Amino acid sequence: MHRHSRGSRHAPWRFLAALTLTTGVLSGSAGAAPSGRWPHLPAAVDPATVQVGLVHVSDAVDPTGIAASPDASGRLFVTERAGRVRLLTRGRVVSRPYLDISSRVISGDERGLLSIAFHPRFARNGYFYVVYTNGLGDVRLSRFRANPRAAVASAGTETVVLDIGHRKFANHNGGQVAFGPDGYLYLSVGDGGSGGDPDGNAQDRTSLLGKILRLDVNRVSTGRRYAIPPTNPYARHRTARPEIWHYGLRNPWRFSFDRFGSQWIADVGQQDREELNLLGRGVGNRNFGWDCREGKLDVSRRYGGSYCAGRRHGFTPPLLDYVLSSGRCSIIGGYRYRGRAYRAVLGDSYVYADFCSGEIWALAHLRGGRWKSAQVGTHPGNVSSFGESRTGELFATDLRGGIYRLTARRR
Repeated sequence: MHRHSRGSRHAPWRFLAALTLTTGVLSGSAGAAPSGRWPHLPAAVDPATVQVGLVHVSDAVDPTGIAASPDASGRLFVTERAGRVRLLTRGRVVSRPYLDISSRVISGDERGLLSIAFHPRFARNGYFYVVYTNGLGDVRLSRFRANPRAAVASAGTETVVLDIGHRKFANHNGGQVAFGPDGYLYLSVGDGGSGGDPDGNAQDRTSLLGKILRLDVNRVSTGRRYAIPPTNPYARHRTARPEIWHYGLRNPWRFSFDRFGSQWIADVGQQDREELNLLGRGVGNRNFGWDCREGKLDVSRRYGGSYCAGRRHGFTPPLLDYVLSSGRCSIIGGYRYRGRAYRAVLGDSYVYADFCSGEIWALAHLRGGRWKSAQVGTHPGNVSSFGESRTGELFATDLRGGIYRLTARRR
């Protein structure tokens, strides 16, 4: 997720490019709520009254992501950049890897094993999906199969679902995989790397780079190991890739769905702005503007090609965009809280962080329709990802090696 400016400004360990925030209440602008109804939990709270902490649970090596299996086991699974999946159970990482595909993974900088997602029917079919950088440098989505109750999965069960060409540059792989409330699988892919999207991939609908993809992995179609959902915006288009759900993204390292079916997409910026996008349930075909726009800022003269000429409309503005400031480098998208332990404190706030500064933020939709973001904590390490347990409690990974559980209290 590295950030690239005119030269190359790297986050620590050359890992996460292009993401940023501010102190106290977010010093960017919060847009109006997207169209559609946005329900509130009874415990809706002002995030400025909340204090969040991350409590160390266990350790892993360069953890990049964390996810829960949808069964009742309570197990969490942590992806390590080098190509291993570790099982976290009863607060401890099991010494033997759950899955080891390190021999198939290019690891380092932004490359590696990036995320994991479990099929909604994992308890019956044993399917789970991972995204990683394969030996050629491409972004690979693969399916594995395991005994749902086993502590180890076999690397020999791999079925490659999709390879996306990404060999030219090493950065901006995206890499989040998750199932949506509609049962389809969603995958985020960065713009192909370097800085300024030199190949114009994000605005090119014949390319899968700089996109959110939506796949039906329960079926196959001719020439594919998946099918195209008939409601995809380009499912019947002559030239655009039918897998595309959204486009115009730079490096959407993390996205998530909340309990209302809304999709939250945190997109890493170039050098001016970071952005957080929010879409209502089932809303697709949005162009978020990169590389004609960075957040709400017109940057077409610096980065965009001829396709940006004269364009002022047709872009979906972010819910939040904010200016880069000293010490901050990368927005780590999180989750809208749905657990019980801190419901009275967090309500249904969306929690996210900055990789370099360690600042943790909460964004709440207050009664009356107003959105408010505030800093709610600080972590001394480098939060690389958030995850949630099956019951909705939040966890975080630190690229330095830690796995943490989120706690919250009133200030």
